[in-house]
Amino acid sequence: MSLSWFVKSRGRRATDDYDWKPMGDARLSPADIFEEGFDGIRLQRLVNDEKPGLLLMNKGGRNILVVTGLIPPGNPTEFAGRQIRAMLLGVGGPDDLTALVAVAARALRGTLEADLPVAYPPISAGGFTVDSAAWEAYVRDAAKRLTGGTVTADAQRLDPDQMEFRRKVADDLIGSHAENAIARMRDRIIVLRTTLLDSTQIFHLKVWRCLSDAIERTQVPKASSDASFTDVLQKSVAGAARHFNDLRRTFLIVGVSLVVGAAVPYTLQASEPEPSPTPKPQPESSAPESFRAFVETSNPKSVKPGRIATSTWLVINADAAKWLDVELVEGTQGGDECAWRLPQAMSAHIRPGGTHLFTIGVSGTVNKMCTRAWNVVEKDKGALKGLQKSGAEVNQININVRVAD
Repeated sequence: MSLSWFVKSRGRRATDDYDWKPMGDARLSPADIFEEGFDGIRLQRLVNDEKPGLLLMNKGGRNILVVTGLIPPGNPTEFAGRQIRAMLLGVGGPDDLTALVAVAARALRGTLEADLPVAYPPISAGGFTVDSAAWEAYVRDAAKRLTGGTVTADAQRLDPDQMEFRRKVADDLIGSHAENAIARMRDRIIVLRTTLLDSTQIFHLKVWRCLSDAIERTQVPKASSDASFTDVLQKSVAGAARHFNDLRRTFLIVGVSLVVGAAVPYTLQASEPEPSPTPKPQPESSAPESFRAFVETSNPKSVKPGRIATSTWLVINADAAKWLDVELVEGTQGGDECAWRLPQAMSAHIRPGGTHLFTIGVSGTVNKMCTRAWNVVEKDKGALKGLQKSGAEVNQININVRVAD
């Protein structure tokens, strides 16, 4: 396939809105690329289009680059004086990887914005224009000059989103591409600069290099973490299979809760995890007709003032059909003094046998019990009914965290 480029921005008028424009002969639909996403997660749930971010990934033989939060040359503003931003999308095949890596490296080093070929006419004219020929020349030059870099071990790494580390990731990307290592990363997120995910979600997605504003020190997954996670997953699926044997529709949701202080590295216990409680098997005739999902969870107990307690929910689709736009929706609530870090990557398509992590954070500055109740909802079908927790049917997932010294 040929390399396709798009830019998304807006004009200066009040009636202008953010819209995509192709740069060159681009026949793809940016909306479809974002909706298809990665592993059931839409791309807008991975990178925030209002803040600086970057995503380079391989999916189904296509290489995709997204750069967000770009400030076009001249620092343009709209009618109310607010800054206009731009977003870049590049989609290509295996032969286009060098060009995508070159542009990604320049974005990470902070040299892309000044050369973005986007212009903004006066308010009376509205809209914005792109110079496709200038962009094609820029990409060719960037690919030709792609040299240097460092070769590093093929392992995951999560770095703070600071210029020092962005340059380091750019060097890793260039050096590994020169050794053909990037081309071997199929169906994987290669580089991610995000404000939307925490370390739990990032390591679960197996991102090769990630930059996040949520951490202060470099983190790497420990070897024992993968084994423990796999063991927990296998035990959970095995327990669900026993419980839902011969049922026509099967839904499995397992909750895993972690309490994470600010800047505390993500780890899982290296020791053998205790198996999740499994409800006693019941005859098929006794299963509630509305039964659709199984939930097990342990909530965070407490958190010190000013720190964050994070509850992470692992959702496993054990059904034969794909779940569309599954999300956690707030139900009842309590503790107005509590600051809830609402999930940014809350909605996901989950294929049969697939998994997704949902994360909810809470912090507070007073001695208070913070409470939220959440419904597990599938788009156009409402909340899943018949949730099971410790063998008993419940209507909502409750999170209760005490803020105390």
